[in-house]
Amino acid sequence: MATAALPSTARAQQQVSDADRNTARDLYKEGWALQQAGKYTDALDKYQRSIAVYSAPTTAFRIAQCKAAMGRLVEAAEELRAVRDVQLPANAPEAFVKAKQEAATELQSVEPRIPKLKINVTPANATGLTVTIDGQSMPTALLGVGRAIDPGTHKIVVVAPGYAQAEQSIDVREKQQPPPEITITLTAQAGVSYTPSGQGGAYGQQGTYGQQGTYGQQGTYGQQGAYGQQGTYQGPYAGGRWVPPARPHGPSTALLLGVHGVISVPFGDGPDPASTSSALGLNNALGIGGGIGGEVGLRFARIVYLGASLQGSFFNNYYAAASLAFDALLGFMSNPDGVGFYGELGGGYRTISYGNMATGGGEFVFGLGMQFKWGTFRIIPKADFYIGSFSDPNDSTVSFIHGFFTLGVSGYWELPLSKPSQPAATTPPPAY
Repeated sequence: MATAALPSTARAQQQVSDADRNTARDLYKEGWALQQAGKYTDALDKYQRSIAVYSAPTTAFRIAQCKAAMGRLVEAAEELRAVRDVQLPANAPEAFVKAKQEAATELQSVEPRIPKLKINVTPANATGLTVTIDGQSMPTALLGVGRAIDPGTHKIVVVAPGYAQAEQSIDVREKQQPPPEITITLTAQAGVSYTPSGQGGAYGQQGTYGQQGTYGQQGTYGQQGAYGQQGTYQGPYAGGRWVPPARPHGPSTALLLGVHGVISVPFGDGPDPASTSSALGLNNALGIGGGIGGEVGLRFARIVYLGASLQGSFFNNYYAAASLAFDALLGFMSNPDGVGFYGELGGGYRTISYGNMATGGGEFVFGLGMQFKWGTFRIIPKADFYIGSFSDPNDSTVSFIHGFFTLGVSGYWELPLSKPSQPAATTPPPAY
């Protein structure tokens, strides 16, 4: 959750000594260096220490950027709105004015990334119904309504007197369309006891994330106002300790069904239909052709792909030719849940016919490309080399080395066969 407003520069200057302000500035610089290096957890720690001493829109903007990079999109959007809407005095530093402008621009890119989860409970009117998401209480008024949520794996727990506790986990992705929706059905059970999460509210005694207010004792982020001195992260970050979120992993095992299209360039030699005693350059005879095909495979251990491919290619240069290849493939993905490298090895059998001749032989294949995953769809643009040998249909003792170089794109629909996993969170930094 983010601040509703930022305190004025003048008031912050009155409350912070020169020595403390200089230290806060040094912490900001250290955070910026860590952020540029992609160390968002460490950068966020520096920024939070800095803003606890001296509140500035520039620091709040960097905090939002780090949270967005870490997948905490809901918090990041609220931080950006707070910076965008902060009221600055006429003599505010140029950096503060620029932070407001950049926050407004950044918000336009963050908001579309935030998925919305709709939770339905049956019966929805159960007396004493309590719903928690990842241990945090959710108002029952939001049941059946799309609610903003961070990407990742989330656990929903529903309890009500007279019913057995029900829970369900769901993997939510950025920009997920259509918006994810789950339905949890309570089962009536006599004599069931339950304990609501928290005494009077999620992570606090009398209210959400704090004693009397959001993230603080008496007001948003502190006693004296937004990002104040005495109430910074008093709720879920008790004692000033920030616990980095664990990054969820998608299903480790999935069935893939795909189609592909390629541009195919033959090379090497083949039998010459016009002469039983000579070879024929495939590139000159066949030219550049196109091909289409289908694939089916299994992804397991998250990064390994085992599949089979059937590809038909067509050429029409000096000879009209057709080729049919069946190959088994072993592939590897560097980042199966997003964008990463893809490599494959395999082998199989290829037939080819041109002129009045038809022949075939075994081949090996190796390729390299990139893979991109959106929801249940995966796209892999790649380049492949096929190397093999043809036998001469007129003389079985004669063989020719052939090859095909292809550039193409494969598209897959992925059906998960296992549940997403949630790795353990890393150790939080020391309290400050």
